Amino acid sequence: MLNRFLMLRTSIQKVLIDLGETTQLTDGDFGVIEEMVSCLEPVKIAVKAICRRDTNLIGAKAALHFRIIQLQKQRSELAKVLAELLRTE
Repeated sequence: MLNRFLMLRTSIQKVLIDLGETTQLTDGDFGVIEEMVSCLEPVKIAVKAICRRDTNLIGAKAALHFRIIQLQKQRSELAKVLAELLRTE
């Protein structure tokens, strides 16, 4: 849903202006949403891999390891915290 929200960024901003909303979304707000999307993408890929019918324990472990590595490669603080939490769980 957040990815679709980002795709509709300009439309959402125009609607907020047209409605006369006092609350406007800033570039910083969209930056945080972009960070969240990039952090959740490796999780999405890992979940899809684990949910496949032919996935065994070795494949599941590899998918979970991939998820942590991809999060560690990202520069955002959110990705680092998420990777650390997922590693300790």
